[in-house]
Amino acid sequence: MRVVHSFAASQLLANPHPSQEERAAWDRGPAKEHPLVWTRRNGRKSLLLGATTAGVVGQSEEDGRTLLDQLLEWATQPSFVLRHKWRRGDLVVWDNTGMLHRARPYSPTSARLMHRTTLAGEEAIG
Repeated sequence: MRVVHSFAASQLLANPHPSQEERAAWDRGPAKEHPLVWTRRNGRKSLLLGATTAGVVGQSEEDGRTLLDQLLEWATQPSFVLRHKWRRGDLVVWDNTGMLHRARPYSPTSARLMHRTTLAGEEAIG
């Protein structure tokens, strides 16, 4: 199975009724098609799910959304979830290509200092 990912799909979650201008801006980034299950060179498999999933190739919008929602519910069950309670000096490292991550709501006035490091040479998704 192949899944369509787009920036617009993630934006529609927060703003389901965008203006024409907003939708046009979201659609400037092209949608991309990826396998639903990505098998890495080392044999490890990952589901390519998340807020950017827009549909499943060859399925109706409703059927594709139902499947993606069921898979997302399965992938986020408590036994698979890590919640981190931040403390001063914490460092958290993860493989962006092998997990879902979400920020929990926080006070807009809370102090935050974040640095991101990206390694070059990531394995291409087939």
